[in-house]
This record gives sequence, C-alpha cells and structure tokens, in this order.
Amino acid sequence: MREGLAAIVEKLRSHMSSPRGWAPAEEHPPVSEAMDFLRDHGPLAHDWPNWRAGADLYAELTPERVATLDRQTTLMLLTSLAREERFCDGTWDRMFECGKGVWLFERWLELTPAT
Repeated sequence: MREGLAAIVEKLRSHMSSPRGWAPAEEHPPVSEAMDFLRDHGPLAHDWPNWRAGADLYAELTPERVATLDRQTTLMLLTSLAREERFCDGTWDRMFECGKGVWLFERWLELTPAT
C-alpha cells in the first residue's frame, strides 16, 4: 500500500508544480486517482455529522499544523472532504488547488510504515 501511496503523492507533487495549474479531477488523473486510492485504503467509519472540529481544523490548516496530525486525523480530514464532494461538487478539487490536499496526502505517506 505504501508504494501506491508514494506514487500518488509523486503524481500530485508533479501536478502541483505544473505551469498549467490545477484543473478539475476529470481533466487530471492524479486528482481522481487520489480519490480512488483514498476510497480503497483510507475511509474510516465515523460519526461525520457531529465531527465539527474537522471543519475548524481544515479551515486553519497550514503545513506546520499538518506535520502534527496523527494518521487517524489525517484520514478523517481526507475522508470528510471526499464525502463532502458528493454533496458539494468541487470540494475535492479546491482542496488540491489551495495545497491542502497535497499536504494531507504527504502526511498520510509519512505516517504509513514501510512493509
């Protein structure tokens, strides 16, 4: 699993540094691949409607703050944004446009042990 996650992170980093900038997931495979990977390897069962702290945490997210997140919180943030995408089209893309998506996937990779 770590190898697959590392490949996703590398694609996201390359996509982020592209002079074309971010485009919707359907136009750029790395963004949609990240969603598919999360669905296959990361979703957590949780009481999502009552997880109010997640919205506040996401709103104030910085690279320094991401570096302090544990694996569960990282996956909870990613999963909550993937779930939100179903109800608010464009949420997933905006997460990557502002850089937070790459930070969170990089953190997930850091917290994933090598096998």
